[in-house]
Amino acid sequence: MITSNKYIDNRHHQYIPIRLKNGITLQCRPEIFQSCPAIIDTLHQDLNDCLRILPRSVHALVRRINIWVNDTYIYGAVDDPRVLKHTAAHHHWQWLETVNDLTAKDKGVEVYNARDYMQMRLHWNGCGLILHELCHLIHQLVLSKGLENKLVMLAFGRVLEDGLYDEVLRRDWASAGEEESDAAYATINHKEFFSELSVAFWSRGYDSSLKRRRRIHDRQEKGKGNKQGDDDMVLNNNMELCSPPFMASNVLERREALGYKDDGGWHSLESSWMQGLQNILTGGRADGYGHCNKFFPFTHGQLKEYDPVTFAALEQIWAEIADWEDPLSPTPVKCKGCLSLPIFNQGNDFSNKISFGAKMKLDKMLVDEGTDSASEDSPTDF
Repeated sequence: MITSNKYIDNRHHQYIPIRLKNGITLQCRPEIFQSCPAIIDTLHQDLNDCLRILPRSVHALVRRINIWVNDTYIYGAVDDPRVLKHTAAHHHWQWLETVNDLTAKDKGVEVYNARDYMQMRLHWNGCGLILHELCHLIHQLVLSKGLENKLVMLAFGRVLEDGLYDEVLRRDWASAGEEESDAAYATINHKEFFSELSVAFWSRGYDSSLKRRRRIHDRQEKGKGNKQGDDDMVLNNNMELCSPPFMASNVLERREALGYKDDGGWHSLESSWMQGLQNILTGGRADGYGHCNKFFPFTHGQLKEYDPVTFAALEQIWAEIADWEDPLSPTPVKCKGCLSLPIFNQGNDFSNKISFGAKMKLDKMLVDEGTDSASEDSPTDF
């Protein structure tokens, strides 16, 4: 296709700043107030949940991150524009300049389509989608060597080699047909690996109920004379056993059409596709449970059981983040002990519960590469 030399110029877009009670600023296109005003309260709720989850050491940083909110967004050639609907973190001003956008968005998060965000966040049961984007910027701005952090790179290389994430369940495909699995989004690159699995790492609200569901399943299978299946197979091949409750209306409608009944204590969340519609309109979340990940592993406990080596790596990485001193904060907070705080009424003092074998594999991986994360250079200040 032949395109003209004229390109869409988004540098003229006006944004209205809205400072939320939690100290984070939304930069909203004026159209938002007519087309999707509910996103303001929803983002406020999601960002509050992120602050409740994340170590205190990064709270001042998160409050410096602007969230840019659009009704719609297109860029590229005038006669062949590209439409964006996803949510993204901006790592570099050079890309923004290249696409004729505001370089002020650098080190910010952008919601390209407000209504799409309202729908898509339900696959994460709340704040998981925006948490994913915040983790990208924490990766860049907090970890030693930023986006080239050695431990993240090594852990990512290992999962590619082992193939653990080549085919995993994804909640937005639930009940959509025979295929409910795909290559995990974490396999795209090391940046997505860190953000995706960090979202699972911080999902603490569902594990007790999911374990109860598996125990009921195992008793039923034994009653039928069947042996308990391989744990990994049960975890990653059975959406009914391992997925937290569904909130997205399209998934709930598909499940209702197939005759799925409420079980596992999720009654209030899986009543019907109408509940899903209500979730969209009200910015609902799985109250009392918190977020989950869209791709398997969905939760903290599943990540620990399915991939204990990555779990051990993330524990070490987030311990480094919790101990970070923000150079731009007037009162830097060192957060030793943050990782043992109760989150969503679930104790998460897990530092002494990682399997010895997983810790040995992680230590060997670091020794083989000659990596000492504590000795690496500090990232760029923001």
